[in-house]
Amino acid sequence: MGNIKLENIVYINSATDIYLKRQWDTSHCGPDYARSMGLKYKTLNANMDFEGFFFIDTILNEEECLLIEKKIQIYKESIFIFKIIDPYFEYEKEKYFFKTLFRVAKKPNVLFISNLEPKETTLELNAYTSFKKMLFLPYPYQHDKEIMVTYEDFSQRKNQICYSGAINPTIYPNRTKFIQKWYRNPLIWSKVSKLKHPGYLDKQNKVMHNVTGNYFINYLASYKIMFCDSSRANLEFVKFGECAYAHCLPFGEMPSSFDSEMQKYFIQINYNKFYKNISNIINIPDIDKYEISKNYRLIYQTHRNKKLLQSKLLDFINHIIN
Repeated sequence: MGNIKLENIVYINSATDIYLKRQWDTSHCGPDYARSMGLKYKTLNANMDFEGFFFIDTILNEEECLLIEKKIQIYKESIFIFKIIDPYFEYEKEKYFFKTLFRVAKKPNVLFISNLEPKETTLELNAYTSFKKMLFLPYPYQHDKEIMVTYEDFSQRKNQICYSGAINPTIYPNRTKFIQKWYRNPLIWSKVSKLKHPGYLDKQNKVMHNVTGNYFINYLASYKIMFCDSSRANLEFVKFGECAYAHCLPFGEMPSSFDSEMQKYFIQINYNKFYKNISNIINIPDIDKYEISKNYRLIYQTHRNKKLLQSKLLDFINHIIN
């Protein structure tokens, strides 16, 4: 087929209004993700010509999944690359999206991209295709989301740990542990600020608050420290990037996808010494907090650089099709 270039790939989005209802996420899917990767994109249409290379978004409804499955059968010379996010067995494996992926997995014109390191159901899918058809491609760093911060600005922030996110002991056991230990010790109540999860508009038709997306990054930027949690599967969620955008010191549990360079600027929590851990990080001198957060941003910019990820994507596709 020859070497394909970025401009040869079309990102296919759902025709539903799901992207408007999930606007709080930082470009994890849909047109925003396509733009973050520098990909041209189109809305799925049953009458579309599917000749070429197509990157298929995660947020498709069941009817749209079946439509893509039919197109794969018809356009055997085209390449269809499915994008995957969450891998949790009990939530994802029985959904129509993953059922579609397993049905089409062994077709020669189907590939997979996982924004989170393959674990659980995604790892099972990867194994099902002999670990030859899936690429781990983390979310790209987005410079336009950065909060510009001087040391003077940083020193004026609240010297607290900003905690946010859904509490689910099955998916986020350590996030739950953090809250429980914090609640039980009045001496550290004032050292943590908790923001409730906003809820899911597409599931409940209401949300708890609108501190989401870029508003969430601005909210983070009023704190010196951010608690980051990688779930039971040790995954690199968009929050790890949001921490860098906000120029916060990252504290908590790092994902397994961080290499040794990225690990240098992440302070790992020790739940066995929770009180001491919290007190120690609060008492780090401001200049040191600032330098750690600055270096975390710089290393994130380097390792999650859009050009680097674009190159990995193209290398992966070209290696398989040629």
